Amino acid sequence: MHTTTRVLFVAASLALALAAGQAHAQATFLNSWGGLGSGDGQLNNPSDVAVSPTGQVYVADFFNSRIQRFSADGTFELKWGNFGNGGGPTLVNGIAVGPTGQVYVTVTNNLQVQRFSADGVFETKWGSLGIGDGEFNNLSGVTVSPTGLVYVADHGNQRIQRFSADGVFETKWGSFGTGDGQFQLPLDVAVSPTGQVYVADQGNHSIQRFSVDGGFETKWGSAGTGDGQFNNLSGVTVSQTGRVYALDLQDNRVQRFSADGVFETKWGSFGTGDGQFSAPTGVTVSQTGLVYVADQGNHRIQRFFDPDAWVSGTNTFTNPAVGPTSVAVGTGEILGTSFVLDATKGLVVGDTTTVASTGSLTVAGGTLQTGTLAIDGGTVTADSLAGVGSIAFNQGTLSVTGAAGLTIGSTLTLGTGSSLTISNTTTVGDNGRLTLAGGTFQTQTLS
Repeated sequence: MHTTTRVLFVAASLALALAAGQAHAQATFLNSWGGLGSGDGQLNNPSDVAVSPTGQVYVADFFNSRIQRFSADGTFELKWGNFGNGGGPTLVNGIAVGPTGQVYVTVTNNLQVQRFSADGVFETKWGSLGIGDGEFNNLSGVTVSPTGLVYVADHGNQRIQRFSADGVFETKWGSFGTGDGQFQLPLDVAVSPTGQVYVADQGNHSIQRFSVDGGFETKWGSAGTGDGQFNNLSGVTVSQTGRVYALDLQDNRVQRFSADGVFETKWGSFGTGDGQFSAPTGVTVSQTGLVYVADQGNHRIQRFFDPDAWVSGTNTFTNPAVGPTSVAVGTGEILGTSFVLDATKGLVVGDTTTVASTGSLTVAGGTLQTGTLAIDGGTVTADSLAGVGSIAFNQGTLSVTGAAGLTIGSTLTLGTGSSLTISNTTTVGDNGRLTLAGGTFQTQTLS
């Protein structure tokens, strides 16, 4: 039991913090677009989706034999391609965007990789039917590394091939089998920010990870419907924070893992509602934490927000439901490491925002609106917490640096291991209560 060393009493109740590491928050549905058809913004069995470094979204519109480009929130911008054998998409299967904005697509019936400018101008192509270097047999997924290397899932040849940005063959690996580095229908491929290559090995119900040159590193997964198991694995991508997202075609869900394959969270079920899927086949994640899923059977793209994929200091959100610079997320959100709200960002959480023991939240010019800010061993540094209803300490560190200081409107208890530092004034409101029960407290003025 801790001894109370100093108390300012008024009245209120203490909100309970979520336990650190108890769970990872699911991604929150934001919006969707599409619908069956061939008009602008309509889709017919979209097979894959990719996002550019500037946030534009490209969709492989399979049975419409075209690429469509949208803004981050789904506003139609342009399209290109038709069915044929010339320099343009036909039955486009996979799609990826390189670090300079060029668009790469895999063409099923032509067995080619084609490259376009960001605006759809044809630039080059390579590939033909065969088993030789640079030849393909039923190619599917494509991805581009941060350095511009192009990796292709050569589905029928049970291998991954790597090319330069201009299509010059560089290396390959894989063969048919169940061993490390072997495949049974490698359907998709993704590259991490550090260059590691992840392969969705559909027939082996696993994700395999390789070095940039194809050296086997690790794998995980098995057939089934449990956490970390797969039922017709159909897509894989990696966020800028290193998290791995995988699609289950038949279980109609997204699963998220750490870079080493530790299961973290999942969402989705069969249906036509928000956050439900019918045979999801493509997934991509922007550096602003937006997760896009090609919901093939529902002929649409769905957009979600995952705070654990949000890279600090990049871009702005445009979610009309909560304003031009904010994204609303669900209740009980648990924030991971280095979560920064800079001047372009706002975060709205309906209930409790928990900073876990490994978490770090910085409010540096942006805004935070939440019912309860629960600090469960992590670190919070803020210039303002005006949008926070109450603060719940288990243990951790809170520093408020702005001129407004901190106003305690309910109950704030500092237990052992917690630290509160206010650069200016700490105000205990009419209904507030501050309890020091073994923690440390520093402030310029206590009002």
